[in-house]
Amino acid sequence: PALSTNTICGGRLNAYNALTATPDGRLEASARTREPLFAGSNNTIYVTLTDLTPVTNATVTGRLQTGGILTFANDGAPPDNAALDAVYSAALTVPSDSPTLTLAIESSAPGKRTSTNTFSFPIYRPAPNDNFADRIPIILPADDRAAWLTGHNLHASKEPGEPDHGGNPGGRSVWWTWTAPTNCIAGVNTVNS
Repeated sequence: PALSTNTICGGRLNAYNALTATPDGRLEASARTREPLFAGSNNTIYVTLTDLTPVTNATVTGRLQTGGILTFANDGAPPDNAALDAVYSAALTVPSDSPTLTLAIESSAPGKRTSTNTFSFPIYRPAPNDNFADRIPIILPADDRAAWLTGHNLHASKEPGEPDHGGNPGGRSVWWTWTAPTNCIAGVNTVNS
């Protein structure tokens, strides 16, 4: 009773049952990506299958909400990392027209019950001025001498040749451009940057 407020279920752990458990014929699946999913990018989905122990001889397919089908492999050929390691891999192009990727994974293996699990992953979109080629022009109204701009570099990419920022090799930029209409002194303030 003294543990009732310190455990999720208020009960006890049966260590003997945990140590003597046997596979029950149900496939348990988990899915992940190595990188965040960016709209329009190429990425890999990894599905790990177990039935208490790793399951390496399964057939794994995925159905996207768009109707596309992914076939997952566990043969060591890219994008799969290693053959027969119970981690099944499939490459995909991330949809650009949805805020999430929903994937129904169907798994079957000899001697196991077929299982279907649904996973959802957020799809990120970098800022529109993530790349230097897409920099946003700063246009000041004729009667104004200042412009206030806000933005973020959340989920931005680092382009080849882009410099480190303050010594941070992982820094990522977003870009604006401005051309002075006349010779003048200009000030830039990056408050909260």
